[in-house]
Amino acid sequence: MISSLLQRYNRTRYYALFGGRASLLRLGCLRTAGYGGRVHNGGCVGNWDSSDDSQLRSVEQVYQLKSPTEHMLLRPDAYIGSIEPAKQLAWTLRPDSCGDRMSERELCYSPGLYRICDEIIVNAADNWQRDPAGTKDIRIAVDSTTGTVEVWNNGRGVPVAVHPDDPDSRYVPSLLFGRLLTSSNFDDSVKATTGGRNGFGAKLANVFSKEFSVETRSGQTGLEFRQAWRDNMTVAGEPAVQAANGGPDYTRVTFKPDLARFGSTSLDADLVALIQRRAYDLAATCPGVRVYFNGQQVPVRSFRHYCEMYAPPGSLLVSAANQRWLVAACASGGGGGVDSNDELVDANYGFRHVSFVNAIATPAGGRHVELLCDRLLRPLTEAVDASLRNSTALGKRRRRLIDAFPAVKPSQVRRRLWLFCSCRVDNPSFESQAKRRLTLPASKFGAAAAVPEELIKGGSFISVLADVGKRGSVGQAVCSSMLAAAADSASNRSREKSLAEASAAASGAKVAAAAAAAAGKLQHANLVASGVGRGNDCVLVLTEGDSAKALAVAGAAAVPGGRDRIGVLALQGKLINAREAAPTALAESRLLQLLCDVVGLRLGKRYETEADLASLHYRRILIMSDQDTDGIHIRGLVLNLLHCFWPELLLSRWDFLRLLVMPIAKATPPADVKADSEEFYSMDSLAKWISSKPDWRRWSLKYYKGLGGFTAAEGRRFFVRLFSGQSVRLVRRDAGQGGEQDDAALVLAFGPDADARKAWLAEAAADDHQSDAAPLSSSLAEELNKSSPNAELSCSDFIHRELVQFSLADNRRSIPALMDGLKPSQRKVLYTCFKRRQRQPIRVPQLAGSVAELTAYRHGDGALFNTIVGMAQNFPGSNNINLLVPGGQFGSRLLGGKDAAAARYIYTCLSPLARLIFHPDDDALLNYRMEDGERVEPVSYSPVVPLAVVNGAEGIGTGWNTSIPNHSLADVMANLRHMLREGGTAEPLPMLPAFRGHTGRIVAMPTVAGSFPTAGY
Repeated sequence: MISSLLQRYNRTRYYALFGGRASLLRLGCLRTAGYGGRVHNGGCVGNWDSSDDSQLRSVEQVYQLKSPTEHMLLRPDAYIGSIEPAKQLAWTLRPDSCGDRMSERELCYSPGLYRICDEIIVNAADNWQRDPAGTKDIRIAVDSTTGTVEVWNNGRGVPVAVHPDDPDSRYVPSLLFGRLLTSSNFDDSVKATTGGRNGFGAKLANVFSKEFSVETRSGQTGLEFRQAWRDNMTVAGEPAVQAANGGPDYTRVTFKPDLARFGSTSLDADLVALIQRRAYDLAATCPGVRVYFNGQQVPVRSFRHYCEMYAPPGSLLVSAANQRWLVAACASGGGGGVDSNDELVDANYGFRHVSFVNAIATPAGGRHVELLCDRLLRPLTEAVDASLRNSTALGKRRRRLIDAFPAVKPSQVRRRLWLFCSCRVDNPSFESQAKRRLTLPASKFGAAAAVPEELIKGGSFISVLADVGKRGSVGQAVCSSMLAAAADSASNRSREKSLAEASAAASGAKVAAAAAAAAGKLQHANLVASGVGRGNDCVLVLTEGDSAKALAVAGAAAVPGGRDRIGVLALQGKLINAREAAPTALAESRLLQLLCDVVGLRLGKRYETEADLASLHYRRILIMSDQDTDGIHIRGLVLNLLHCFWPELLLSRWDFLRLLVMPIAKATPPADVKADSEEFYSMDSLAKWISSKPDWRRWSLKYYKGLGGFTAAEGRRFFVRLFSGQSVRLVRRDAGQGGEQDDAALVLAFGPDADARKAWLAEAAADDHQSDAAPLSSSLAEELNKSSPNAELSCSDFIHRELVQFSLADNRRSIPALMDGLKPSQRKVLYTCFKRRQRQPIRVPQLAGSVAELTAYRHGDGALFNTIVGMAQNFPGSNNINLLVPGGQFGSRLLGGKDAAAARYIYTCLSPLARLIFHPDDDALLNYRMEDGERVEPVSYSPVVPLAVVNGAEGIGTGWNTSIPNHSLADVMANLRHMLREGGTAEPLPMLPAFRGHTGRIVAMPTVAGSFPTAGY
């Protein structure tokens, strides 16, 4: 990971911004400031001095000329993929299966080594395509002892004749196996259904082998040919040509891969297992050919028989074929028909495929798999749905459950489908020479490459595959998943019951403690406090803290009868994520207990009728949170809680949950301008107003970080507007009208699937406006609020257009940027110090005040105090380079810095090193953020060394986190010099973590990557 960071940093910083030479000079500045020295980690030892900087490389050292073979050996990944051994999932023959079962397991092998072996195997399969009558046998042999691979096939041999266009008068086999960019596949006017394409093929095996030989017999010319090469095709032996004497045609290729280049010493068992599976592949995809592996005939009778080796036991496999397609399919889960009394479990493996193009295995799929899915899924989905609705194999109870579901969707069928296909297409093209994915458009497959009609005309293939009554069919798998979903719903109800029991079992002391905690945080509506109203007309307003509660109380007083009908509760914290918490954690959650007690909600109870809702203390909840992203998160947690335990309350007809949309900023006109004040509900709308108002600076701008910033008069005005119908209803739509999307959105945001959440946030990040002051999507709520009274906002829209902004802002605030190693608050502090030229000590609160003034910092002072203290800490384990100077007690290693003195007692100023690392010449080249029409801190600084590596980086956001240890500045500088001198192409030198002031020992664990035990003080 550190190597990747250094490479990315090196490219971005030194070449995009300044160019390598200026950067070397700046590294020299750091050295003269006392941070140069000797590199000692990871065996990287060397003295660096200023004389090294003056050494320029010669022209021939900088601009190198390579032959094609040299380029292949220098950059093998461009031709055969990675040469480094790596762990990958792959299908191989199961050792205990007697040759009739495949299993997917993790193998460790070099993809490049596998590629060169497969090129020779595909050549043999191509010969069957050219001469199907003559090619009856293919023999593959692997000798792990000698490191030799041999592939033999009969059928038409390579013509043994001198090529008339070759200036060296070489034989055709010499060219095809020993000269790059020679092939019989270059004529695109000839529609060939072979695997060869680019003229590399067998030559790749020759280039990456210590020894390589070919022999062939050609009946066409009546000659036999033999030739050998060695040392990566650099030394070619003389060809031996003799009369064929009437024997049958054949071709044999034997080679010893240059194992050292692939990080191996032998052809290990995992690679041999892969080559053995390729022998099985050929037996399945080349009908009529006998394939042998190490002398034993591969026991594959047909493509269907081959697919049965993969299919789960008990599954129903169906197949079809024509001249160009061999197709089979089964359910991707296990068996266990619907007529059994066993518990049904949805073994949801997701869509799977085993696919081939012209005998080439395509584990990454491609256009042929997409084409087959497109043609198959629609009729199969319709057949599955019809089978579900009409099946007599389902009992009454299961029939009722199935009938409650909407029509089956293609995505449901796809997730439970396993496709096997082998197709022949004209002149295939792939995403790379590795040939793992077909990229040729389906329109160019060839006229004969149509998908078998019996797959799409409702024939036996689809009808059998879709039949719910057939044990192990796709239809049965879809049925099982639907029944399992119903069982999950019942399980959720059981969980809610256990939660209710756990809650009831909580001691009375806990309930009393919750009530005591509510003292001063809760003001009940008079009707609720007296027990008269029982909630029919009462509203509970949820606020974040005491100041917002005071605003709500003042606002309630302005509404006729407001004190009687409006209660206010200050949450003083964030609710627990109810979707992932254990029942005991939920039962012990003080805030959850308090909210349930105040509203009258009971875990495990359903609120489905007016009578049920009348039992509540409050008929409606109104969330009155700040308009920043943290306020959005609080709304989401309340919504998640209700959806998790009482989803029926979110239905539109109950109007249970509402949002009070408050402005984020306000512009007041000057006294001499006759105009109304302007309110803004998003920073985006404020920015647009500023750009359209030339005299905006004359107006008075007020930013409402929290609701405590509103005056009592403003609060009263908002509440009058609210109870006149201006609020937003947050609802879950009914089933069939978007309710499923609402459910899925909430599970995505708060459920356990972190990978899905990462994908969601990665997609949203492209449209992110880099503002954590207020979400851009608040304009959505503003539009709803203005468009009609009591407008509705669906759960899905809230999650995808509002809550996503909190998650993005959380990642920006919590995870340092790679470029400068700083979080936004740290960048604001550094910018302020640079702008003030803060070289004289100043008290921490004074510096914090300047930061807020100069950078539009809109969060709490306490968080900013902690940021400043953290930037000045210099004890072992904190910063290797502290950008601020500590003046006073800034903490120690004993408590990890938590024992720092109060901010009002300590001083700080800018470190002399700061301007050497963040060079002032860079300032004019940086991109700066704009806040309220004013330029503030840069989007990112560009230090001369990567602080994310030197000082380390820690941060936990939403979906992502980072943890990078500290490293020695001397080591990092040496690495950067090394990479710059090599033109940016060199791999970084190894480095161990290092902490300034640490006198102990740090070592790397060879068995656990990224683990570095430390000893000493």
